[in-house]
Amino acid sequence: MDSNHDASFNHYAVIQIQELIREATMLNHQELHEEIESYLVFMLMRFMKNPQLAESTLAIELLEQHLHSNEQQKENLQHIGDKCLIYQGFYPRFAIKKSVNPNYFTSIGKSAYHNLYQVLEKHHDANSQLFHYLADDFQSLSKILFTIEQSKHQAREQMLLLDKIKKSRY
Repeated sequence: MDSNHDASFNHYAVIQIQELIREATMLNHQELHEEIESYLVFMLMRFMKNPQLAESTLAIELLEQHLHSNEQQKENLQHIGDKCLIYQGFYPRFAIKKSVNPNYFTSIGKSAYHNLYQVLEKHHDANSQLFHYLADDFQSLSKILFTIEQSKHQAREQMLLLDKIKKSRY
């Protein structure tokens, strides 16, 4: 029974995240390839399952990637790029709080995805183009995530306003 509940929750969550991404994409007057939209959905699903963004120096992690095996390097580069995209999209003021350049997450994220593209391309991996696109359109993808975050705040404010209206009537 638990696995059925988890599966239905995951399916529902995927649909909700996909709708959020599509709405944010439309609000930003952008178009996403289905592959990129799917990547964002499942990246956010992974983030929901493990919302802790490790406190680490992403620039150092990026520079150390040549020390790892090929498979570990691919995984780490993807993780670095994803963390940067989430930070830049959902927590853009975090860079200021950490006293780093506001473009820090964009620069590191683009570099991680680009390096991953190069590693995959060298091995003729079919996913290489996906990471090339993520690197090239990092800024516009972070704007989509930022729009989702802004929509969440607006919805919360609307709910608070509705609560106040309801309470004032009784």
